[in-house]
Amino acid sequence: MRHHSTTKKFGRIRKTRAAFMRGLAKDLLKNLPKNSVLIVEGDTKSFNTWYVHHVLGFRPDIELVQLGNFALRNDYFNTVLNRNSKRVPINDFDKFTGAIKEIAKERDVYATNSITFNKDQYVWVPSGLSVHLVKTSDKPTKDEFKSLVIKDLKNIKVPERASLNLPE
Repeated sequence: MRHHSTTKKFGRIRKTRAAFMRGLAKDLLKNLPKNSVLIVEGDTKSFNTWYVHHVLGFRPDIELVQLGNFALRNDYFNTVLNRNSKRVPINDFDKFTGAIKEIAKERDVYATNSITFNKDQYVWVPSGLSVHLVKTSDKPTKDEFKSLVIKDLKNIKVPERASLNLPE
């Protein structure tokens, strides 16, 4: 009997966690501008964001790129990478950052984690649940940044404990 009740509660926990993570992925995607690129990293963020984006069809205008070797299998990223392969060093990380810089010329680029770039050219600015890659010369002032944060936070849905259906 005890095993059954534990299993029953575990199922509720898993469903609650899945719903919470789907909500988090939606919050991550919904604050992004139309047609932007989101670089995701980490199993939990990556899987849930890909699921919400591809399976549930949420924000089809966003292009998702997985940081690391998986990114090389993304059609959009692969096209940009091949376009730049003659212009950037052979090192994989240099290829990756070179492609991201190329993409940033045409589209807004966001990431779930900051990626090291030459700080003379680009900086990552926190934006909602992600960071936005901007040219150093376009970095927002302190007051502009404050207003952006307030706007982004209004769009993030924080679930109340009661809505999570947590087992006692």
